[in-house]
Amino acid sequence: MPFSWDDRYVLRRVDDNDPRHHRIYKHSAVAGAITDADNHFSHAPDLAAKRRYDARRIDPASAWAVSLSGNPTVMMAVFVLRRLP
Repeated sequence: MPFSWDDRYVLRRVDDNDPRHHRIYKHSAVAGAITDADNHFSHAPDLAAKRRYDARRIDPASAWAVSLSGNPTVMMAVFVLRRLP
């Protein structure tokens, strides 16, 4: 069975403006597994197609600064992905 992003909790940019993909830096089946201790990433993000998955922010008040190698620090938060009908 292929991997599905459906009901996965993901760490992604708050200001995500990629029209085609959610750029995912960490994911988990449990929301609490992603915390503000996840604040630096040096690898390329995983991609999930926006035409297949909607992203809903878990806690609108919670976001934190994350540094990306070769890029400025950006604000990220936890979202849950759901398959679109």
